[in-house]
Amino acid sequence: MKPPPRRGPPPRRRDDRRPHTDAPSREELTARLLEGVPPPFEVLYGVNPVREALRAGRRKARRLFVARREAGAETQEILKLANEKGADVREIDRDSLDAIVATAARTEAGGQGIAMAVTPYRYYSLEEIAGTKGETRRRLLALDEIEDPHNLGAMARTAEAAGLRGMLLQEHRAASVTPVAVKASAGAVEHLRVARETNLADALEKLKALGYWIVGLESAPEATDIYAADLDMDLVLVIGAEGKGLRTRVRSVCDLAVRLPMGGQVGSLNASAACAAAIYQALRPKR
Repeated sequence: MKPPPRRGPPPRRRDDRRPHTDAPSREELTARLLEGVPPPFEVLYGVNPVREALRAGRRKARRLFVARREAGAETQEILKLANEKGADVREIDRDSLDAIVATAARTEAGGQGIAMAVTPYRYYSLEEIAGTKGETRRRLLALDEIEDPHNLGAMARTAEAAGLRGMLLQEHRAASVTPVAVKASAGAVEHLRVARETNLADALEKLKALGYWIVGLESAPEATDIYAADLDMDLVLVIGAEGKGLRTRVRSVCDLAVRLPMGGQVGSLNASAACAAAIYQALRPKR
């Protein structure tokens, strides 16, 4: 008679499996890598944001992280700039760099092998972005409760590329200049003067007193076709949120409302595309 088969230990149930405790969590790894960086700070990521922050010099570069084997020309340029600025440079593996981006910058977007701890973004005052009347044409961009940091970044990129003096943001219920917005702007926001005001309508009234005309972009049929509008003036172009447009009080402050002509079946552009089209139309010399 055969002996009964020997039985091993019962299989472990799924909920009994013990997690591995050797590898640190993303949060723990990030804390270790950022240890010693004096607060407050933010973490920028990506080649363009890091490079433009170093070039602009408006923030103090605290610590630069470079993924191993990232030795391209752009990385070498960034390393040179970082050394000139006296930044602490650390070479780490790509997984560790991705952990910093995910935890400190709060995004899963790729860091392109580059991240940098910097002092927080410095906003300008309303008077600083306004400048003095009588200079060459002054143009500003104002955003009315734009909540998506990607849209904010895209608009900032257009404003900086077009040579606008600055950008005005609503302080509450709106996106601010976060690392995600800096990335979306390709680093342009590091060069652009940006002000934040608690009450956007009141801020626009102050800019009126400083010699600006306030021009709101909207889709209403009664608005003036932007191609027919004379915009050769010191102006603030105001862009509203997608779907909502300009708020009633902000719209009431506007001296003029303009619209982009739509010849296709789709009735509107997204906010950042409409902003780009309006900015460059406003910059066209009058014929």
